[in-house]
Amino acid sequence: MSIGNRIRDARENLGLSRGQLADMVGVTISAISNYENNISFPKEPILFELFRALGCDANYLFQDNMRAAQVGGTSPATSPDAGEQQLLLKYRALDDHGRQLVDLVLDKEHERMLNTVFPLVQDNVISIDAYNFPASAGSGMFFSDVQKTAVQAPANAMTMRADFAVPVSGSSMEPDFSDGDTVLIKSQPIVEPGEIGIFIVNGQLYIKQLGENRLISKNPAYADIPLREGDSIYCMGLVIGKLQREL
Repeated sequence: MSIGNRIRDARENLGLSRGQLADMVGVTISAISNYENNISFPKEPILFELFRALGCDANYLFQDNMRAAQVGGTSPATSPDAGEQQLLLKYRALDDHGRQLVDLVLDKEHERMLNTVFPLVQDNVISIDAYNFPASAGSGMFFSDVQKTAVQAPANAMTMRADFAVPVSGSSMEPDFSDGDTVLIKSQPIVEPGEIGIFIVNGQLYIKQLGENRLISKNPAYADIPLREGDSIYCMGLVIGKLQREL
């Protein structure tokens, strides 16, 4: 199976359209189509975003290529292009000293790539920035000078979409989210009506469902938060799930 096929399978397994994946990764729909059809190959920054969006790692995408290399073969998706063939010819023209120098640089750059491009998906563990101050699932918590720490979590489709996490204080969003939960947030300036987000309203931090001119509490024991003209309202992002830290 080619890298493009694995990208397509991972996308379809998550129920994502090409357009949705393109938005998550920051490329065009045609770029995703080209990747999946092995017309072009994603560069390193896009690979990293694909890992996050698809909840996979380098081992998943490249396993067939590595297996082919181990048996001394190449797949059509990894056949060298014209530029790579020229590099191969130049390499073969070098003496032993020249080849040793090239091998040294390649080894060092390969190690650097693994340590800088794929740091969040090594060993199936991802590091997420977690704010120390809780989002209120109640009457509101004042938001100021918040510190954050890095927490470790299993790497999966949900955690790799998250940009940060915040703890929950209160029970107004039960049964979906309870006091003490840590929720995963996809950073974005707006959420759609009916979606749950993290909001700062007049300096207070809430986890609520967005309604028409109000923030909705799922627990009927709690009142909604009205949004009035003149209020200071800021959306920190979309709540995409709970953080599970069991490794």
